[in-house]
Amino acid sequence: MAPMPNARRHPRARRLLALLAAGGLAVAMAAACGGGGDDEAGTDPTTSDEATTTPSTTAPVTPEDEAKAVYLELVDVVYGLLTTNPDPNDADLIRLAVDPVLGNFQDSLATMQAENQIVERGDQTRQEVLSSSIDGPQRVVLEVCSRGNDRRLDRDDNSVVSEGASTRVLEAVVISNGQNWQVSEVNSQQAFDGLVECPAH
Repeated sequence: MAPMPNARRHPRARRLLALLAAGGLAVAMAAACGGGGDDEAGTDPTTSDEATTTPSTTAPVTPEDEAKAVYLELVDVVYGLLTTNPDPNDADLIRLAVDPVLGNFQDSLATMQAENQIVERGDQTRQEVLSSSIDGPQRVVLEVCSRGNDRRLDRDDNSVVSEGASTRVLEAVVISNGQNWQVSEVNSQQAFDGLVECPAH
């Protein structure tokens, strides 16, 4: 596939908004968490005395599945904070992220809180996990396509502080402490002006 126009390489992402301004809410969380609640098997005790056992067909949850779910949940939490109340001490943020990315997120949220600003999520903003790989027994690396057209607003008068559209290829590192998975790094690998398709995989 030919390189996309206006590509810029970035070795590391330094700020939350530089990464998630092109991100989106975690629309894939429902798929990552499994099926709906209306598929329960059972018998009506008024019409049958025999119990029926149906073998489970649920596939085992893999480390990659858990890592994807945690990353997308973190995106969801961060966008919830950015669009309502940028609280750097939010309990879910602390549950889902660890340093160094946690500290970066908290610094950016504290700055937005001090400046009385919020983010208005764009209608084209979304993220997609392109690939995942196990990098050790407790470490999963995700490659993410992040596209968005968010705006940063002043809460005092609702004026636009900044706006724009961009696309980024991110690398997210999700680690496990033996009990929980948490995002530890989110690095920008490529950035593109405007809303474009990420490289095919």
